[in-house]
Amino acid sequence: MNRQSYIYFIIFGIIGIVLMIFTALFLLNSIKNHSNDLISQKKALIEFNERIKNSKEMKEIYQNRRIDLENIESVFIKKEKPIEFIEFLEQRAEEFLLQIKIHSISFENNETDKREILKLQMGLQGRFSDFFRFLETIENSAYLLEVCELNIKKTDKDLQEISAVLSVNVCIR
Repeated sequence: MNRQSYIYFIIFGIIGIVLMIFTALFLLNSIKNHSNDLISQKKALIEFNERIKNSKEMKEIYQNRRIDLENIESVFIKKEKPIEFIEFLEQRAEEFLLQIKIHSISFENNETDKREILKLQMGLQGRFSDFFRFLETIENSAYLLEVCELNIKKTDKDLQEISAVLSVNVCIR
């Protein structure tokens, strides 16, 4: 073989090696990019599965707490229907043989704790012991209320009859 053949052989060999190196680099770069994409997709899949798991846990917690949430709702009277609370008071007064008269009703926003309240003032007449049973019953009822003012006056010495003015604040929703 002559010298020119060796030169051609070396040139084509170098060109072949360079082409193989560029092809290998291209393939390695492509594999690297695909690997990064695969890692990103796996991370996204893991995050998605975590979200599904959290969602299922939240649904389970909600189902377990649903009754509690419904009970919390019953603590507040509806602003549109305060008559339900008034009927409750009238029924309790009748149950304890008291006469009840509602003097005033108003809605207010409590600035200190940002809640809406129903202010109610009522007059009651009946036996002293019945009045306090009535008062205990409404304080221990399901409604969230606060007795703000209570004025009691004895009307009959022998029968222990009293007349009382009672002011309450009731939380509304």
